[in-house]
Amino acid sequence: MLGSFRSNVTVGIAVLVGIAGLSYVLAASAAPPGGTTAAVEFTPDGKMKRPEGYREWIESVTSSPRLSPTGRILALFDGLIDATAADGFRGCPFLMALAEYPDPRSAAHASAHEVKAWVRDKLRELVAQLPGHSKATARVLGDQLVLVVEGLYASIAALGSEGPARQARTLAAMLLQPAR
Repeated sequence: MLGSFRSNVTVGIAVLVGIAGLSYVLAASAAPPGGTTAAVEFTPDGKMKRPEGYREWIESVTSSPRLSPTGRILALFDGLIDATAADGFRGCPFLMALAEYPDPRSAAHASAHEVKAWVRDKLRELVAQLPGHSKATARVLGDQLVLVVEGLYASIAALGSEGPARQARTLAAMLLQPAR
């Protein structure tokens, strides 16, 4: 699972490379779930044609029918913690793209924003599967979980993978506890 995530994170980093004019980037760090190296294709304006790698990884760790709705959410945090523990992991490539390309009209910014919005929607969808949550509370709790994901990624660059990022799952579990 870790290897496939690293490969999928390469998709995010590839946004920046795509802007430089390369049309294909091989995700050489590890093979994706299918066991082959994936190519990421870009349009002439630098937008990814296939940004699904990261999404596919999230879907794979959050879709096990053997897990409860809470378990599927926590599986995401387990996967993120495992994947970001590698030496040299510098943080979220999508956050980096947003910082490097602040103009919302740029292709890199738009691609990174699209992925971040998808993750937000996915967490809201997962929370909506929890018993006792209305659509409104699912939106709020989903957004709170997004902040935990973003905090995990952001803290790694400054404090390392053994710092506060290791607490992401625990914090997510606390948020998922039913109100008393």
